[in-house]
Amino acid sequence: VKFPSSGTREKQANIQPMFVLDKNASLDKDSAETHSIEKGLIRETSNTPQEVIGSDGTTTTKEYKSGDGTVPYWSLQQCRLWQGRGVAQCEVTVHEIDKAEHREILNDARFHKILLELLN
Repeated sequence: VKFPSSGTREKQANIQPMFVLDKNASLDKDSAETHSIEKGLIRETSNTPQEVIGSDGTTTTKEYKSGDGTVPYWSLQQCRLWQGRGVAQCEVTVHEIDKAEHREILNDARFHKILLELLN
């Protein structure tokens, strides 16, 4: 259900997308070296340059990494900004699991090992 500014309701069927994926789109040569595209969706690869937030939550370094196939790397690392902040002076430790996919990570033995180590 959509609620327009007038406060009246419209049926979901009347809502039209603002954008449509161009499933025939392609990347230029430079972009194709750092990203991939499939059916109009551009994804990071292990060759994508990233500004990686340091363990102190402030400094950054340039590394080549990708997200988990659903969430971009920049979003995945935002928890590093919590380091030393808040009333409890948050302590943040990040464990990156190479080539772990977004949903499949919950069934990844490497994830289970890290989780058990943290819980013990």
